[in-house]
Amino acid sequence: MHHKFRLIGKKKNKRSGRRKSWSEKVWSKVDKRGPDECWPWIGCKKEGYGYINLRVGLRSKGKQKKIAAHRSVYELIKGKIPHGMLVRHSCHNPSCCNPSHLLVGTDADNARDKCLAGRSLQGERNPRAKLTKNKVLTIRKLRTRGWTLKRIAQRYDVNIATVGYICSRRIWSHV
Repeated sequence: MHHKFRLIGKKKNKRSGRRKSWSEKVWSKVDKRGPDECWPWIGCKKEGYGYINLRVGLRSKGKQKKIAAHRSVYELIKGKIPHGMLVRHSCHNPSCCNPSHLLVGTDADNARDKCLAGRSLQGERNPRAKLTKNKVLTIRKLRTRGWTLKRIAQRYDVNIATVGYICSRRIWSHV
């Protein structure tokens, strides 16, 4: 991966006196462990994800840009990330930089991973949820007993479509 940026901080390798390559800069901040273990990023982090501060433009007047560490590692090992794609963590550890734990996918793939790993704000865990698990189960039971969507929606102060989606398991499918 070749960027028109430079790493903020140490400019030269102490041993050789030459500038570090992009690869050296990235790998110097990764705690490499066993092949199946997570390799945590030991540099700067934001919300659990590692990143590298870079300057864009002229050396002294460039603006800082944050480059995600796991994306940098992916590109160094596996090549360019296709446009519009994300780099996902199969281990669900946002600071992991083990290339064998990184895969490319869509935003929908990432959202599905999040749900399967139990990291999404589904159901009652969502602070905006009007319903509880017990209410959802009752809604389904009332529907099988012949109650109309409208009557159930009025009882629980939700939209008719919401009741339909609950009954068809388009939403609250985890219950």
